[in-house]
Amino acid sequence: MRAVITRTHGSCSVEEVELRALGRRDVLVRIAASGICHSDVSLCTGTLPGELPVVLGHEGAGTVVEVGPDVTLSGVGDRVVLAAVAPCGQCWFCARGEPYLCAEVRTGSAPSVIADGRPIRGSSGLGTLAEFVIVDERAAVAVVTDLPAQQLAVIGCAVLTGAGSVFNIAETVSGDAVLVVGAGGIGLSAVQAARAAGAVVIVAVDPSPAARSMALAVGATDAAAPTGPDLADELLRLTSGRGFDAAFECVGVPATFELAWSLLRRGGHLVAIGVGPEDAPTPIPIAQIVLTGRRISGCTYGSSSVRRDIPRFVALAESGRLDLAALIGRTIGLEDVPDVLPGGGANAGADVPAGRTVIIHPEES
Repeated sequence: MRAVITRTHGSCSVEEVELRALGRRDVLVRIAASGICHSDVSLCTGTLPGELPVVLGHEGAGTVVEVGPDVTLSGVGDRVVLAAVAPCGQCWFCARGEPYLCAEVRTGSAPSVIADGRPIRGSSGLGTLAEFVIVDERAAVAVVTDLPAQQLAVIGCAVLTGAGSVFNIAETVSGDAVLVVGAGGIGLSAVQAARAAGAVVIVAVDPSPAARSMALAVGATDAAAPTGPDLADELLRLTSGRGFDAAFECVGVPATFELAWSLLRRGGHLVAIGVGPEDAPTPIPIAQIVLTGRRISGCTYGSSSVRRDIPRFVALAESGRLDLAALIGRTIGLEDVPDVLPGGGANAGADVPAGRTVIIHPEES
């Protein structure tokens, strides 16, 4: 079978590889679609640290074609969304109701790919930029739906992270004013979730005109570029000068983090989603946190419980309250990934539509 592998930073290639033997609690999934997250780009370029070589991709959907003898959570023929955080259900964090912080999340299944006689791990324990993947059954969440595979794929990271941050972390409610900085797949998911939650002011900030237009199309009330001396004043006027109840920072650089923080109301909530370089500073004085009552929360996978939230988002999509199709900017084949991904396949270039780049396998096109 074929898989996309990064062996040296700055490039990736499609390689012929083998699959290891199926374990007792493993499922073999034929990948139907896989999104390219910005984390894949960062892992490929070396912005995010990680052991190489690695099979890229952690946002996928497909069909179960074989199961181990002890599997109980899915069966052959089931459509599944793959979860990058598949909790064990038994560790200290899972017992506290924090499955997204599971201490055993990477120990459930060995790397599924073997190349040149050695195992190669998959990104986030998955490696969905491939034709097949073997995962522990906990990482494959069965869904009963007619939604296209490319829409199911983006649930696995973009929606769980972006919409999850709105529902599970900020707990956005009707009447709130929400700011979303960065309108890629995660940011657009946050915009849609804020709309579904009843926010009355939803502002998307992004340098891309296409991304801003898409944000407006899926529920933002306003959109702006992150430039201009009067930007902060203009955005604050949308909240009658009070500031935003919640801000979702989806970029991960100090300048946008500081912008999001500065636009919060007293007692507002900044949800940090974007992952920047490890040495990037946080430009917020401690006194501002104390004296304003503002909060900062880190976003790990949208604080999601995958067996609760994946079916939840499928239902929201089926009801029309979540437009998964709008999150997809373009579709390509697996063989096209090396030409796209190192340059920023998630959402890059003036001629690239806003939203996710999704790999579709021939039987799904």
